[in-house]
Amino acid sequence: MRTVSGRLAAPAVGLAALFLAACGGPTSPTTPTPPSDPTTHYNVSGSVFDALTGSPVGWVSIYLNEQVFEKAAESGANGAFAGTVTSPAEVRIYTSHPDYVSHITYMRVTDPPKTISLIPASFSLGVFDDALARDVHGLGIVR
Repeated sequence: MRTVSGRLAAPAVGLAALFLAACGGPTSPTTPTPPSDPTTHYNVSGSVFDALTGSPVGWVSIYLNEQVFEKAAESGANGAFAGTVTSPAEVRIYTSHPDYVSHITYMRVTDPPKTISLIPASFSLGVFDDALARDVHGLGIVR
């Protein structure tokens, strides 16, 4: 058997260089490609209105399945909202606005756009309850 001197030295150095190049050797490392997102996203949309006036309510914070989605200023003024969820099941929609009573409702991703009516915070729920407690037009409807 021969030593690594002489004729086998050149092939041994060549194989070592090839091995180092294949293993990344002295070349710069490559950036790994991130895996594609296998999660399916479902669109959810709707509009928010004042329950008393029917006017659109802008800049309402919309939480879809506990994830916040705040409307952009350009679409918020008309009360419209849109967002995505990762589950095709029932979607929990929570609305929050400083001038309105917070509201929770539900929809499915296959439903048409949701219409949400918000009660102004200034509306007296006590007066509303009292009105319902009275006999309405003698019909015997008493709460």
